[in-house]
Amino acid sequence: MVVYLLVVSYYYLERLPIRFLLIDSMLAYVPLEIYFWINWAQHKKSKVVLFLLYVLFLPNNAYLLTDLIHLSRIEFYQTSNVVMTDAIGIWAMYFLVVAGIFSLVALGFRSIRGIFARLSRRYHLSRRHQKGYLLVMFLLTSVGVFLGRFIRLNSVTFFSHPIQVLHTLKELLTIRALFFVVMFTCLQVILYYWTAYQRKTSEVD
Repeated sequence: MVVYLLVVSYYYLERLPIRFLLIDSMLAYVPLEIYFWINWAQHKKSKVVLFLLYVLFLPNNAYLLTDLIHLSRIEFYQTSNVVMTDAIGIWAMYFLVVAGIFSLVALGFRSIRGIFARLSRRYHLSRRHQKGYLLVMFLLTSVGVFLGRFIRLNSVTFFSHPIQVLHTLKELLTIRALFFVVMFTCLQVILYYWTAYQRKTSEVD
C-alpha cells in the first residue's frame, strides 16, 4: 500500500492524468484502517463508535469504482487511428488505475465480510438477517457514492457542515438518483459475491 501511494504520488506531483488516484486511494483506505481498529478495540462503546465511522467512510472505498471513468484521460491513441499505443508509460498508468482500484475495493469487501462475521457470531444472526443487513450496507454505500460523485460531498462534510448534508438529501428523491443507487447497489452485490466465490475456490484448491 505504501509503495502504491508513493508511485501514485509521483503522478500527482507531475500532474499526470491519473493524479486523482492519490487522494481517492487515501480516502478509500480509511475504512480499512478503521476496520483494523475495530478488531483491536476492547470496549463495546469504542467498537460501536468505530463501526459508525466505518459505515460513514466506507463509501469512499466503493467510490473508486466510479473512478474507472477517468481511464478516458489516458491517451491510448496517439493519432486518430484505431491502433493503440504501446508506450510503457501509458500502460503503466492503466495498470495502476485498474490494479489499484480493484485491489482496494476487494479489501473493502473483505472488511465487510469480517464485520458481518463478527456480528453474526455475537448476535447469532440467521443467513436471512445477514443478507438483509448486507443489502442495507450496500444501499447506504451507494447513497454515499451518489452524494460524493454528483453532489460533491465527502465524509468529512457530515461533521463540518451537517445542515448542508441534510439539505442535499432531497437530491436523492429523483428517478435518476434512485436508478443510480439501485444500479450501484447491484454492482456491489455482484462484485461482493464474486470475490467471495473466488476466495472460497482458492481455499478449496
